[in-house]
Amino acid sequence: MKKFFVLVFFQYSLFNIPFSYAQSWQWFNTIGGGGQAINPDIPDEQVADMVTDSAGNVYVCGRFIGQGSPTINGTPITSFGGYDIFVAKFNCAGNLLWVKTAGNFDYGDDAMSLVLDNFGHLYVTGEVYSSPFSSYCNFMGDTIIDDVNDMFLCKMDTSGNLLWVKWAAPNTGSFNTGSLPYKLNLTPNGNPTVLFNLPVAGAFWSGDSINTRGIYISEFDTAGNLLQVNTISSSNWGLFSYKDYILDNLSNQYVTGYFNSDSVEVGGQTIYSIGTNTLNDYDAFVAKFDSAGSLKWIKQIGQVGGSYARTFSLVKVSDRLIGVGLITIPGVVLGVDTVQNISNQGVPVILMLDTAGNIVWARNSQHQFATTPTGKLSLDPDGNLVYAGQYGLTGFFGNLTVSSPNGGAVFVASIDTSGNWVQVLSIEGLSTFNIPLCTETDIYGNILVAGGFDGPLIFNGNQITSAGGYTDGFIAKYGLQCSVGLDEDLAASSVQLKLFPNPATNHINLQTTGFKNSTITILNTMGQTVFTSNLSAIQNQTTINISKLSSGVYFIKVNDNENTVTLKFVKQ
Repeated sequence: MKKFFVLVFFQYSLFNIPFSYAQSWQWFNTIGGGGQAINPDIPDEQVADMVTDSAGNVYVCGRFIGQGSPTINGTPITSFGGYDIFVAKFNCAGNLLWVKTAGNFDYGDDAMSLVLDNFGHLYVTGEVYSSPFSSYCNFMGDTIIDDVNDMFLCKMDTSGNLLWVKWAAPNTGSFNTGSLPYKLNLTPNGNPTVLFNLPVAGAFWSGDSINTRGIYISEFDTAGNLLQVNTISSSNWGLFSYKDYILDNLSNQYVTGYFNSDSVEVGGQTIYSIGTNTLNDYDAFVAKFDSAGSLKWIKQIGQVGGSYARTFSLVKVSDRLIGVGLITIPGVVLGVDTVQNISNQGVPVILMLDTAGNIVWARNSQHQFATTPTGKLSLDPDGNLVYAGQYGLTGFFGNLTVSSPNGGAVFVASIDTSGNWVQVLSIEGLSTFNIPLCTETDIYGNILVAGGFDGPLIFNGNQITSAGGYTDGFIAKYGLQCSVGLDEDLAASSVQLKLFPNPATNHINLQTTGFKNSTITILNTMGQTVFTSNLSAIQNQTTINISKLSSGVYFIKVNDNENTVTLKFVKQ
């Protein structure tokens, strides 16, 4: 079998008849206040990363400004001044469950990435900067740290309790390493790993010593003990940017980024600029390392004369590798395909790579106004890629179009692994700086997008404005109504229905109480019937074979002409 990698650039509800399966925008949350940072070219308040759990809860991290009475959807949050860090949890309806913050009154605190393991533990990485004038950092309300200019890795439970925190330097109370983390990931056995830049050689992670500045990946056990450090590059980190990395089930590591220098070293191999090496000319790359950190291959993307090729994110699905974030100018040849656009401006490009890093196919949307694809991508339960970006005027995604005639808007697009566009969503904007930084999908196929916005945005016909400063952080959800936790008993008048397991692979079990002779119907998210059967009044349990259904979200409806109960389940 030929294997492929894909790289993309760039309340529990009881449903009564009539039952609506239509997806729509559900909620929009904001994070921030009236404070303003020092750099107008980047979002000053933003959501940098997010994950979801099996109950549809959403966990996010990022930064906000401590001045200006910051809130999350009007709820005040503890702040310390300057940039502060937040980690927050929302339920599936978008209600805030808890928030933890960290920081001081300097502008160097940030949370970049978080992951959720199978045991209900969150790992978060970021950086904290305390100058001699601030002298301390309040960390998640649990720990006071003296002067520190360093990277951290912490572990929390899903109630927001801090379990432990590790600092890159062996001791706090001084200016430490100044390290910058890029991305967190989990190994197949659940160990946290972090991709980071080390600008100063020396003692590191308490018990290890790194003799050369550069880019590294460190692995820890679940207690926070350092297991290993792999070198990715020893080049000057200021010459290029590492944006993402992922691991497969064999702990092979895939790293992506871009550079605009004559040459850089990656995995011991020097790669040279294909373009003109001007200030605005970038080459992108994707590299594969084995579990020991040895380079297996590297794929470079650029063009003579300039390409402005920048990558942002990767994801692995089955035996394929998918990434999002390349933005490049029209005319760049990628395999057998050429980037096209209706204007002479950069567009996001989607690539498929084979297992050797060769381009199989390329796709790109077209835009009348410059667009920026940024940040983390995700996969829905059907295996479609979901990514986001900013556009203006009209965006063309194959035969699908979106428009925002009055300003920069947020798009969220889906494409299958054969390169066919599935859908494109839009949040219309009336300003110019609305930047989505990450997407996520839950097990029900609901889509979340988050980032920073300067507003106003038009959401479900309502105009949403930021609280001030350059941007506020935002989280928006598109999909169906919320569902409570899995395997729960449901009641509709005198009847009860239980469905398990959920998610399921081959079979689902139904337990019923109080139904008369009834009909069982399974529908997909388009409302199409994919299974039907009868259930007699004397039966209280039945097993249904779902092995032939495609992976995705389904609804099972039990109706006895007097009572109707509909449950949602996921076929894996």
